[in-house]
Amino acid sequence: MEVIHSGRRLLGTYFRVAFYGQGFFEEEDGKEYIYKEPKLTGLSEISQRLLTLYGDKFGPENVKIIQDSNKVNPKELDSRFAYVQVTFVKPYFDEKEAPEKKTDFEKCHNISRFVFETPYTLSGKKHGGVEEQCKRRTVLTCT
Repeated sequence: MEVIHSGRRLLGTYFRVAFYGQGFFEEEDGKEYIYKEPKLTGLSEISQRLLTLYGDKFGPENVKIIQDSNKVNPKELDSRFAYVQVTFVKPYFDEKEAPEKKTDFEKCHNISRFVFETPYTLSGKKHGGVEEQCKRRTVLTCT
């Protein structure tokens, strides 16, 4: 009904999913993938689904979700656990591409670059006051 009234289609939502844990993921350890989900899928929903999926495979006590989008140092992770990091990402278009993508369909299909932003402060804390808060923009390219 929403599509009929608004004229907008409910196209995909994208997430970056990274796997950490050599003992569990083997050749997939450290790899990142872009998952395309139905438009109304939330971050908590896909995180819970992946936690359940890999919990069934490796045991629920052995799987942890990394809750933030910061860069992960695999050496700091406990090797007794399988880690899955899930980050909401948006399609990314540079100045040349943006005018060519006129419809919602074109903006959501045949795309290979995605972007997400991570908050940080110059003092090293993740969050701070408005005057000290910064954002790091990360552009991912699928190969």
